[in-house]
Amino acid sequence: MQLTRQLVLVGTLTLILPWSGLQFIAEMEASLRDGQTRAMKASAQAVAKLVASDANYFSLLSRHLAPGGQDALYAHPLLAAPIVDGYDDEWRHFPFSARSLAGADSDFSADLQLAFINGNYYGFLRVQDGKLNYHNPSKHPVASGDHIQLFGINAKGLIAAYKLSASAPGKAQAYKEVSTGRFSQEHSIKAYWQERSGGYQVEFQFPEASFGSALALAVVDADGNGASRTVSTLPVGQTVPPIVRVQPVLENLLAVFTEWDQRLSLLSVDQWLIADVGHYVGQQQLSDFDDESGQMDRSRYQWLWRLFIRQPHFPQLDDPAINGRFLSPTLQADALAMVDTQWYRRRDSLVARVLVPITLAGDQIAGYVVIEQATDSESAASASALWRLLRYSLLSVSVIGLALIGYASWLSWRVRRLSRAVENALGEKGAIEQALPENFSADELGDLSRSFSSVLGQLHEYTSYLKTLSSKLSHELRTPLAVVKTSLDNLQHETLTEQRLIYSERAQAGANRLSGILNAMSAASRLEESLVQSEFETIDLGALVTELGQAYSDIFSRTIEVDIDSIDCTARVVPELLVQLLDKLVDNAVDFCPAEGRIVLQLTRKGEWFSVSVDNDGPLLPNVMQHQLFDSLVSVRATASTEKTHLGLGLHIVRLIALHHKGKVLAANRSDSAGVIFTLLLPAA
Repeated sequence: MQLTRQLVLVGTLTLILPWSGLQFIAEMEASLRDGQTRAMKASAQAVAKLVASDANYFSLLSRHLAPGGQDALYAHPLLAAPIVDGYDDEWRHFPFSARSLAGADSDFSADLQLAFINGNYYGFLRVQDGKLNYHNPSKHPVASGDHIQLFGINAKGLIAAYKLSASAPGKAQAYKEVSTGRFSQEHSIKAYWQERSGGYQVEFQFPEASFGSALALAVVDADGNGASRTVSTLPVGQTVPPIVRVQPVLENLLAVFTEWDQRLSLLSVDQWLIADVGHYVGQQQLSDFDDESGQMDRSRYQWLWRLFIRQPHFPQLDDPAINGRFLSPTLQADALAMVDTQWYRRRDSLVARVLVPITLAGDQIAGYVVIEQATDSESAASASALWRLLRYSLLSVSVIGLALIGYASWLSWRVRRLSRAVENALGEKGAIEQALPENFSADELGDLSRSFSSVLGQLHEYTSYLKTLSSKLSHELRTPLAVVKTSLDNLQHETLTEQRLIYSERAQAGANRLSGILNAMSAASRLEESLVQSEFETIDLGALVTELGQAYSDIFSRTIEVDIDSIDCTARVVPELLVQLLDKLVDNAVDFCPAEGRIVLQLTRKGEWFSVSVDNDGPLLPNVMQHQLFDSLVSVRATASTEKTHLGLGLHIVRLIALHHKGKVLAANRSDSAGVIFTLLLPAA
């Protein structure tokens, strides 16, 4: 089995830790839910007894009771008043639903949204009508076409009737019935009428004082010829039912008993939402962990929760604020006389709902108290600690598993890379085709890689030397061998003593030339080997160049000028190699410079480089040879009048030394065409 799989198998054993934590949490969850519902029952019963004992609170609950067989309208509370313009930009985003008004005809219906804020009622009506008829003032002074009827109860207890009509899209007119069949324009009501696909929509606003505490609405579809059809919230022959809305007095009472993580509601006897304060945590959008309580938002991890912890099926929670009326999905109307405790699911969270009836003497029910609380909002320290335990255990397992997988993958990759590099380093014929990648690791694999790299590097250097040796020798040995061969051939066929002596001398000269080549090659080989073991030192280049200039003047019995144009000449070099380099450059300058010519040894600093140059008068460098002067076994001394044997290895050695110092050497003709200048550039740092 591979190393990665072995470590992954061992890492899976750490899953026992979160599994144990989950099982412990499952046991605690049931206990916490039971304790939570008990506390909620106690709070709800305390509120119910307080409301039942106060006559003012009881009257607020009973004043909105609709007569038997009627269904009251509910005005939802708003945080900000909408702009009355006939468009549903705000109404589409309100969190409550519309009430449907349907008649006998399927092509004529209406949806009504009603709200209340700051002493004003706001309504938005969407009417589905296949044929729209606007009001024609010439046929009727108030409403000859489609129109809206509003009914309320005035201060005298009489029905107050209003009509809304429009002659064209835009602002609608409101009329109040002052007597039977007589209407006057009502300016306290504001309404706008707009067309929509398949019908029209009306947005209206009226003050609470105009309608009292009752409201009914009817939509009339008139054809303009006296015929009409109506959908209404007011049954024929019935009185106008009271309008139901949230009562601030009762909300202030509930606010005293509401905890920060609870939602407390008060219902009328017919289950209308009269007061609603607070909220539970599940109603808000939370991050994975709440910063204050440290509790976990279980909605994102519900799949994991259900996988490991079995829970009973809970129905989805309905929100009474959507339609204004509370209807328990699990209880019948007669069962609401008892305490109802149910668990629901909302947004992947569990919510407990406790309903307690408000009873008077004789078990008469006056209303209901409802408390809702989500399990995510439990403030118990034990629940918070358990969630932290689960979080940290899962995090620990993940980190350990990822670390083991990552370490195994990294270790396997290093072994495979080293194996591939070693296999690919040697070609089919034993030649070293590539070097191993650099490895600076301090562990055993790093040491092994560096050992392989060192061995292959030495083999590569040796094979490279062997490859170039034949070309160097063949380039230089060809001419002296030819001289020796031709001289011996001529000597064999020549009979004259004087001529045989000449051929013998030529053969001897060729043999000497061959001997010099072999000696020079041996010296160059020794230099290449010594470069690896040379040690750098920090010296003053100015002092070195001055001392060498004086020594060269004595050795060659001619003046060698020294020019140092720098104050700080400190550099890190190998002094012995640098002296050897300058020896060869000055020796070349002396050989080519006429007796009356000048030789200048100069040291300057150019930015990040030290420049050491040897300038001499004399013949110029051939243009075709300037880029080959520093190659092995290349020489231009045939143009000089000298009897010395030169193999072209001197400048090659100069370049080797310059490269070892991470510098470079250049050769060029002077700008005045009167001599040659060789320049060595050394890094100042």
